[in-house]
Amino acid sequence: MKKEQDVYKLYLDAFSRASARVRFVLIATVLASILVFVGGWNSWKLSWQVSRISHLRTAVEYELWNETVNPDLTAEEERRIERAKRFLAARLLTSETSIRELHGRYQSYMVQHVSSVAVPFLGIVMDVNDLGIFGGLAFTLLLMWAAFSIYQSKRILEVSYRGYKQLLTKPGLEEAKVAYHGFTITQVFSVPPTVVRPHPSWVHWLPRTLFVLPLLVHLAVTGYDIYSKEFAYSVNLAHTRVLFTCEALFGLVIAFLVVLCLRGEAAIDKLWNQAFKDLRVGPLDSGPLPAKRKSDPTGPDSPAKQSG
Repeated sequence: MKKEQDVYKLYLDAFSRASARVRFVLIATVLASILVFVGGWNSWKLSWQVSRISHLRTAVEYELWNETVNPDLTAEEERRIERAKRFLAARLLTSETSIRELHGRYQSYMVQHVSSVAVPFLGIVMDVNDLGIFGGLAFTLLLMWAAFSIYQSKRILEVSYRGYKQLLTKPGLEEAKVAYHGFTITQVFSVPPTVVRPHPSWVHWLPRTLFVLPLLVHLAVTGYDIYSKEFAYSVNLAHTRVLFTCEALFGLVIAFLVVLCLRGEAAIDKLWNQAFKDLRVGPLDSGPLPAKRKSDPTGPDSPAKQSG
């Protein structure tokens, strides 16, 4: 009995460490996705910073501190000026000095914090246009790490399942129940089935959507790079072509690794479901709630029977 407990603890400890590695790399992947997305969003046309600098640039270009009106404006220019005037009025900016000063400060901010993206802890600073390359490389490495961690977790669970099947042969299945529940409580992003209450299928796959997040972010960054390619061509044509090539290759690799991770998690779910199916009984302390029985009008306790 002591030997079996030692083996059980060994399996449980190995599986707990493997599950912790999967959680760690998943959290790192989510943080990297947020960093890349925020870095890209701050440079996109719809971001707050780009909108502010656009209004200030319009104010300086058309000298909106003057009351004179240029009659040769196009409809698009009139819309830009109207939006810029609303921006200035909301901030009580009326003088040339205040408008030019704020415009200069925002230009410095854009150069220091928007055009360049700093990576926390690592001290790396990259150009915002290289997010597709370095972000794709980071996603590839993290997802490779995740795929190997999931594979190792699956292997440990398979080995543990062999010992679990031996516990199922013992009367009462008490040791099998302890082993099953002991493994399930180590999970955070996985939802193994329990005898207390079944989980809907979408609950199993809800945490797995985090593996798709890097692919979505990479596609968003690549899509915006394609949308704004004329600006990139005006800076460096050769580098832009290299950028698009790398983004396409990384996109394919990331998609492949995401599929591997999801397939690995699906295989682990299959093992959980099989182990739960083999258990065949309720939990240790209480069984599942019995289904509510419909009243039988002809039963022994029915009014008809009592009256008869």
